[in-house]
Amino acid sequence: MPAIIAVSGWKNFGKTTLITKLIGILSPQYRIAVIKHDGHDFEADVPGTDSYLHKQSGAVGTAVLSDNKFMVVKDWNHKEKISGHLDEKIIEIFQDMDLIFLEGFKYSDYPKIEILRENRSSQPSCKPCTVIAYACDFIYSDSRYVDLNDVEAMAKLCQEQIESRANKHTNITTGVKHKVARHIITA
Repeated sequence: MPAIIAVSGWKNFGKTTLITKLIGILSPQYRIAVIKHDGHDFEADVPGTDSYLHKQSGAVGTAVLSDNKFMVVKDWNHKEKISGHLDEKIIEIFQDMDLIFLEGFKYSDYPKIEILRENRSSQPSCKPCTVIAYACDFIYSDSRYVDLNDVEAMAKLCQEQIESRANKHTNITTGVKHKVARHIITA
């Protein structure tokens, strides 16, 4: 099971920027995936490609496979009954990862780093019990405060989540961990 951390905050608060910086620090040691929540509809394919034409012709789903990767696009109506939450179904695809970042998902129960901005919205919007760090561009009076520019400190928090997850998945009979973290990042 991978560790899962949501990076949450309002639109244009720097979620993507923070995630890409964290990936840059952590990816030499860990396998990382990102699942982004989009509050709007998005175009997942490139106009002119065969899969785009299939979709435009009325296909409800398309998939493209190569020797090295795959992409699946499937329409769904969020009002339809589906068994389980869609984010959980997407997470299942990435079970071989060490860490999954969720971009957005501020109302979820996943552990998260919430970004706060002094001049835009300095009040948290996430459930406090889910927040492992408040990444702020100002001094915030909470023990979980981390300077938004201290990406190394947040990478260490992510690493702790990975290590904690790896330790929880130790086989009680054999003592063998199912997923072993490979390196420790030090400052």
